[in-house]
Amino acid sequence: MPALLQEIVSVYPLLSPPNLTAHVSNRVCNALALLQCVASHPDTRQLFLNGVPCISTCLSMLTNDAAHIPLFLYPFLNTTSKTRPFEYLRLTSLGVIGALVKVSIISCWDAPF
Repeated sequence: MPALLQEIVSVYPLLSPPNLTAHVSNRVCNALALLQCVASHPDTRQLFLNGVPCISTCLSMLTNDAAHIPLFLYPFLNTTSKTRPFEYLRLTSLGVIGALVKVSIISCWDAPF
């Protein structure tokens, strides 16, 4: 997980001014797609949100709370460039957030009343 987050934050300097190439965008989108898989897979999504030891250790820079992942994605969503690399980056970021929201909604419905 730290490698995925490192891959994500490594492109921040390329966002403004917009210097993101298709190759770099593809690398970050691949890292985001892996995060989306972890967030949406039934065997890992609750661990991802709860911060169990094996995952929370990897996410220590997130203060053991994967709910902070959207904060890492906000810079991608806040870009204004209309080029394809930026569009793909925004779309993939929204996919990760969608997976987290879906997990949260499912968790709320599963909670005992």
